[in-house]
Amino acid sequence: MKYYLLENEKRIGPFEINELIEKGIEHETLVWGEGMEEWANAENVEEINSKLPPKLPKSSKIDNSKEQSKTYNVLRYAVLIIIVLFLTGIAIQYFENQSSSYNRYGGENDSPSYEERVQSVEELEKEAPLSYLSTTGNYRKNLLGTKYKVNLNIVNTATIASYKDITIRFSFRSKTDTELSSIQKTFYEVAKAGSSKSFKVKLDIPYKEVSKLDWEITNATPKN
Repeated sequence: MKYYLLENEKRIGPFEINELIEKGIEHETLVWGEGMEEWANAENVEEINSKLPPKLPKSSKIDNSKEQSKTYNVLRYAVLIIIVLFLTGIAIQYFENQSSSYNRYGGENDSPSYEERVQSVEELEKEAPLSYLSTTGNYRKNLLGTKYKVNLNIVNTATIASYKDITIRFSFRSKTDTELSSIQKTFYEVAKAGSSKSFKVKLDIPYKEVSKLDWEITNATPKN
């Protein structure tokens, strides 16, 4: 037997029972079929009711709602506690830093002077010359192929410190990038802070197997 449904106060159908179940009708859904005197709840039509899922007691829905409310409250309080602990940690860290600054400079309103800050930066730069020195350049062989002519540019990126007596290691390499020989040269010049200095170098090629040249700065002395 087929049944009709009400949708927006209009009768639709008819539908087979399996079709009604697929449409997701509930126990209280109104249905009507031929031979019925009036519209009735689906649960009151035996052959439809037998196909419907078990009806949950109303108390179960209420209990579920209460459980969900309890879970939500627990999560809310947990999030609030985490936020409070996080803000407390930030506050403690801030006051510890303030206290450290107070103790270091001898008073709440004291701070390092410009001269002290400059000295601190200069000390850091002098301790690590190779962190601020770099090289660029190019090279080519002479007409006889016995020497490399190198155009070298030493760059000093330090803000305050200058460096002198800069040593560069030149590496002669084969076409397979194997080091065949090396030589070190020291440039007795001063590379001032934030500047670059150019040099021209001629190097004898020690072996005919030499295919290319690499170089790197290995040492430098801070200038007082």
